[in-house]
Amino acid sequence: MAIRVFDCWYHDQDVREALGRPGFLDGPVADFAVARIPPRGLPFVVGKKAAAPAGTTVVFEVTGASPLVAAVGVPPEGRAVLLDDVPADPTVRATMDRRTFTRLAGGRWAGARALAEGRVRIEGDEALGRRVVEQMAYTI
Repeated sequence: MAIRVFDCWYHDQDVREALGRPGFLDGPVADFAVARIPPRGLPFVVGKKAAAPAGTTVVFEVTGASPLVAAVGVPPEGRAVLLDDVPADPTVRATMDRRTFTRLAGGRWAGARALAEGRVRIEGDEALGRRVVEQMAYTI
């Protein structure tokens, strides 16, 4: 049933966006839904979609009332993985608020839009960071 909670929360967010009334981005249901994104989507985004090279680490820092920090590493061999520890000096750090993070991960906003509007701050490898943000959609 966890996927249903995730889907319902996401679709509620879609309706709110369409009406110009964003909200309910915090609280237990939102926290539950947002927590599903890193393990299910971010390694795929970094490793496969953005084609980050081996040795790369990418940190996603989500700001707000319920902050989230997730780190993805690309090993020399194998698939990108969610890291247990956040590296002090990652290849890329992408910082954004929760609304931006979920809109990008859900494919509701284009990465180019979020970058152009200044909704994402990239530190480190700028080109790779832009590529990661532009490829963040993993569920549509």
